[in-house]
Amino acid sequence: MTPHILVLLVSYMPLAHAAGQHKNQSVTAAPRLHRHRELGFEAAVITAFGPQALATGEPILQSPTQPKKKKSNASMHSVEMAKTEETQHNPLRQDSGTSDDERAPLALSEGDDWQSSKKTFGVALLAVLNQIAFGYDVGAVSQCLQPIERTFRLTQLQTGFVTSALNYFAAAGALMVSGALLDRYGRRKALITSAWLLIAGGVAVAAANSFEALVIGRLLQGLGVGCSWSASGIYVTEIAPSKLRGSLVALVDVAINLGIILGYCVAFLVDATQLGRSFRIAPWRVSMGLSALPSLVFMVFVVSLPESPRWLVKRSRPIAAKRSLQRLARSEASDADIDAALASLGETVDETSSWVDATLSPEGGYAALLGVVQQLTGTEAILYFAPTVLPGGSKRDKFLGNVGVGSAKFVGELLASYMADSETALLGRRTLTIGGSAGVCLGLAIFAKFSEDNSALPLLAAALSWTMFTFSLGPGPFSIVFVNEVVPTRLRAKSSAWSCFLNRITSASVALSFLPLSTAYSASSVFALYACVAFGATVFYAKTLPNTVGVSLEQLHGEGRVVDGPASP
Repeated sequence: MTPHILVLLVSYMPLAHAAGQHKNQSVTAAPRLHRHRELGFEAAVITAFGPQALATGEPILQSPTQPKKKKSNASMHSVEMAKTEETQHNPLRQDSGTSDDERAPLALSEGDDWQSSKKTFGVALLAVLNQIAFGYDVGAVSQCLQPIERTFRLTQLQTGFVTSALNYFAAAGALMVSGALLDRYGRRKALITSAWLLIAGGVAVAAANSFEALVIGRLLQGLGVGCSWSASGIYVTEIAPSKLRGSLVALVDVAINLGIILGYCVAFLVDATQLGRSFRIAPWRVSMGLSALPSLVFMVFVVSLPESPRWLVKRSRPIAAKRSLQRLARSEASDADIDAALASLGETVDETSSWVDATLSPEGGYAALLGVVQQLTGTEAILYFAPTVLPGGSKRDKFLGNVGVGSAKFVGELLASYMADSETALLGRRTLTIGGSAGVCLGLAIFAKFSEDNSALPLLAAALSWTMFTFSLGPGPFSIVFVNEVVPTRLRAKSSAWSCFLNRITSASVALSFLPLSTAYSASSVFALYACVAFGATVFYAKTLPNTVGVSLEQLHGEGRVVDGPASP
């Protein structure tokens, strides 16, 4: 366990301690719940932080403008939300006393008919373009690592730092850049800032003439990646209709994986053709410089990107919010439809959260854990070091193995995006996340078993491909979906930035530690450890993930007009 993870766990020790003191108290104080799948997010919070998190004076999912009502009946565990004189039910608040036969599906939002799916899809695609730049860098670095190492005569530690530095700097970008920009200046300006940082970073890396200059380039790229990762997920979450939210937010990870494949292929072709040699430019510089291209395309079309209407409402700018909604609306949508959509976004209050609320609240803490758990299984090490861990084989064979891993990951992302909003019991993002994590565990175990066998290259490549396919079918794309769903609008920017910060710190720590651990022990031992972590992650997802398919963000948190309805099964 890295020091970063220890910091996370220690920061939540007061809640855990309170939970321990609360064990012997009356059941009416919110006892520990066991039917996690049925009980959804409330069970997730209790599992992660103990019952004291729900026994405090503030209801977890209550909007700050809403008074609370508590039921002390021992058979009831839900907190009823009151707005004006009418009591309304939050879909994530659930009655543990209800039998399985009495449970019915959540009341789904029917207020998205005004919105154009085609326009929203186009806007979402534009918003995730910067993520292609991030993915391209991951793929290109995997191919360019050896020539970079020779050019600057890097030590093993320096090589690991060049690889992992992007994620450390991305963590800083998520926390300092996006965390400061998202609430104050808006989601759109955060995306524009990230694009400029990615462009500057790509140029700086390509032109670097020393290790220090290379690190500066990676710093700029990392700040851009962190800002883009956090901003794009929040932005797409807030513009997407509830019936398509999972699929559209999953585009963030689809874009990353498309970039990874492009990075693998472009870097290999540039090296094979020695592109740039005629101008006395090393091929790796050409490959790394091309990482700025997706962000340049984003800047060309950014004029067509509307601001998030939910952010505008939160900042007391209803007229601007209405204009943003109009740019997402069907051509036949009436003015009354737009007004109704605007009203559904909740009250107009110029309120932002503090970092304490965003990071130490149960919602923010759970979002942080989701960010950490996603990266603890070592998938980042596979992306960066696949040519290193695959035994034997020519450079061409290892390239094909890399492309196979990247393609499997990309196909998994496409399938996940297609099935993300399915209401079928065996599909949907909750089921896919649990099943995908189990698949990651299996693939890592197979690789650990046969990684020392030089004759098992096809099996090992297949195991890595399976691992990345199942990761991309669930935990990869849907972690960011759940992170942005489980926190209310007033906390979302900072909670998402905090989760992204911890996600990138964990990813960088995994990547930085992989080569030293593999040298000290063996690749087989390291992948066996990852397999054990993946098993624990599967249990964590099964016990805590809520079912949020088809429910609007306002319904999830009681921030707007809530449709009465029983809990999701």
